[in-house]
Amino acid sequence: MLDRLKSKLPILAVAGVIVFLITLIFEANRQPAFQIDSGANRPAALALLSELEQIRPDTPGDVRLEQWADRAERTPEIVRADVYAADGRVVHFPSKKGPSALLPGKGPSNIKDMVSSDVFGALDALADGDLRDDQKTLLLAAFAIRAEGEHNDIYRHLVRPVRNQAGEIVAVAGIAYAIGKPASGQSGTALWLIRGLAMVLGFAVYLLSLAAWVLLDAKGRERHPWLWAGFVLVGQFIGLLVYLLIRKNGPAEREA
Repeated sequence: MLDRLKSKLPILAVAGVIVFLITLIFEANRQPAFQIDSGANRPAALALLSELEQIRPDTPGDVRLEQWADRAERTPEIVRADVYAADGRVVHFPSKKGPSALLPGKGPSNIKDMVSSDVFGALDALADGDLRDDQKTLLLAAFAIRAEGEHNDIYRHLVRPVRNQAGEIVAVAGIAYAIGKPASGQSGTALWLIRGLAMVLGFAVYLLSLAAWVLLDAKGRERHPWLWAGFVLVGQFIGLLVYLLIRKNGPAEREA
């Protein structure tokens, strides 16, 4: 019976390592849902920006702009909404505790504090009059909302001018929205758990099969079976190779 089990253990080890490697390769090449730009969230961002055309504030301090920014940040697809006055003053900036208008001493007070010196170097390279001040603010807003940088691979950004009734730019609004959403709910969690369990079980079957084979083989050869089994558990495939090299020069297996 032990001989039959011993003959099956290498097959189990190979099966375990195949399951482990297939699961590992699948996980390594699987792109998370939140990194896939399906375009599904862009309409929500564009719809919010189109609302600005209906507001037509007289000043950047219009309370309706603050309300718009708070509403935007409460939209599931939106991760950030900024509002800047045409002269660069920050009108609305997201706080760490959630959507809120800028309070004294909280966050940057001017858009110039949010962009790198390289941006100003590029603007200085232009001739005077090439860009109006409001156009410069529009460019600075685009750089400012992307300045965080760390999540630019999973966020997209939109910047639009805010005009008054006369068509003059009084403010600039920017939005950062998520390009996708992670798998959620019980089905997404269950799939993740199944893949993780398959990987763990595959590796466990591989490792335990190696150790069990060495244990049975070393016991038949009176070669300190438990010591070698433990050595293979720690050293894994390298431990098995060491055992096989020593096994060559050891005594033959006892007849059952």
